[in-house]
Amino acid sequence: MDLDGRPDRWWRGRNKQRDTAFCQSIYGNGLRVAEWASVVIPELPPYDRRRHYYACHLSGACAKGGYGHPYWTPQNAMKGVAMSASRGCAWSLPFTGPSSVILESDRGLHGDSREVGAEDHTTALALLDERRVTLAQARVRTVNQLPALMRDLLPGGAPAQLSADQAATLLRAVRPAGDVEKVRTDLARDLVAEIRTLDKRLTENRACMQALVEAADSTLMSTPGIGPVMAVRLIGRVGRASRFPTAAAFANYADAAPVEIASADKARHRLSRSGDRQLNSVLHTIAVVQIRMPNSPGHAYYQRKLSEGKTAKEAKRCLKRRLADHVWRVMLGDERRIKCRLTATA
Repeated sequence: MDLDGRPDRWWRGRNKQRDTAFCQSIYGNGLRVAEWASVVIPELPPYDRRRHYYACHLSGACAKGGYGHPYWTPQNAMKGVAMSASRGCAWSLPFTGPSSVILESDRGLHGDSREVGAEDHTTALALLDERRVTLAQARVRTVNQLPALMRDLLPGGAPAQLSADQAATLLRAVRPAGDVEKVRTDLARDLVAEIRTLDKRLTENRACMQALVEAADSTLMSTPGIGPVMAVRLIGRVGRASRFPTAAAFANYADAAPVEIASADKARHRLSRSGDRQLNSVLHTIAVVQIRMPNSPGHAYYQRKLSEGKTAKEAKRCLKRRLADHVWRVMLGDERRIKCRLTATA
């Protein structure tokens, strides 16, 4: 809004490049808020109206979509608020002055808000994915503790990459010579038992994932590189694909839409880091798998981009962008098909 309180949609700020990073980024998460605030806010007196003007747009820039709705609040209330999605950022900064602005963007226009409704299969899949991440992290921590004990128990140490069965076989040959070695042996056996338990739980988790994905009638696993774990992560984190109006909006949300970095007369592109990094990780995994599969469509697309003169990173970036479009179309088709089937049976 302008200094008189009128909404100004085309505000650009003092620095076009910094403002573009916020206001023109549909799914930015405002990681540079502290830098912006340190440059803009302290230069103005506490009671200067321009201070609230910049605070207003600084808050709106952090919000998803870049623009928000103004609400005037009483004096001494919280002055700058940046509202974003559940995986975005929230920023607040106390100001002193006669007026203030609180903004919240209409995130529904950009697919970054979820309707409140009954829990469905997407919630169950998200819970399974969260549990799998916890189990995998616990397994990594346990496996990393085992080599330190095995190194002191076996002459010459043990191989760095050990499975639970291999470690158990090596421990059966150990004859503790004292209390210290006995404690080390017992701890190593406990770690082996924990690894086996975690492996069993991970296997059960994967089987449950596959059963729920098949029960949800999802066709994501027909795409090369997408198995039960990747399908569950996609469905659990995306939810309804229809909340994204276009494939470009989904790609932006999944961090797969390149952003331009212009310097002088050179124009370069890199991946945005302002979206859902977990979704971006899934797309990266699918891209790597398809690149290694000679008969996959992703491999052919990747080779075609290399033949056009692009570097390996640029070609992979293009493939991830193409995969984001494909995943959105598949999920949207599944959602519409299930909706039509439920409507027909109702």
